[in-house]
Amino acid sequence: MPKIRQILNNFLRSWLQVMSTLFCMVDFLRFRIRLVYKLKDTFYITNTLEKQQISKTHFVPSALNILQKNNQQGYLVIDTLIISGELLTKFSYNQAKHIVKNKIYNLYGPTEASIDVTYFNIITEPESESIPIGRPISNTQIHILDSNLNQVPIGTMGEIFIGGAGLARGYIGKPGLTSE
Repeated sequence: MPKIRQILNNFLRSWLQVMSTLFCMVDFLRFRIRLVYKLKDTFYITNTLEKQQISKTHFVPSALNILQKNNQQGYLVIDTLIISGELLTKFSYNQAKHIVKNKIYNLYGPTEASIDVTYFNIITEPESESIPIGRPISNTQIHILDSNLNQVPIGTMGEIFIGGAGLARGYIGKPGLTSE
């Protein structure tokens, strides 16, 4: 009889652990669904940044227009803004500089990279319509090459070639995957 009791206790303990894990997962999913829903509310984002006094944040350029429009009173002030995910234009930069008091970074990374492979600290007002993508991050090499795979002079158009730890695996010898 004690052996059966021990088996039942072990089963019950295991079952409770599984059920508590499932309940935690359900709670997390409900929280995540509410959070994703709220992130579509631009006033919620702006108010959260203001109330929580968030000083460093990361946005795509298309969100800057929304942040600036929702900041009519000028209460939202971010110390450092990281921008990536889309082309940063001078127009988007001008929207960002109204809410940023210190640093604005433009990050760049194509799909083949893990996330971002270059960064540019925008210190002065950009002269051209396009903002530079900057220098490679640590453990990354960037080369701009022509159609013959020769390095081009700075400021010349070319194809970006990336090397290093941040590069995705699986593209060598897989032209179908590369062309997607």
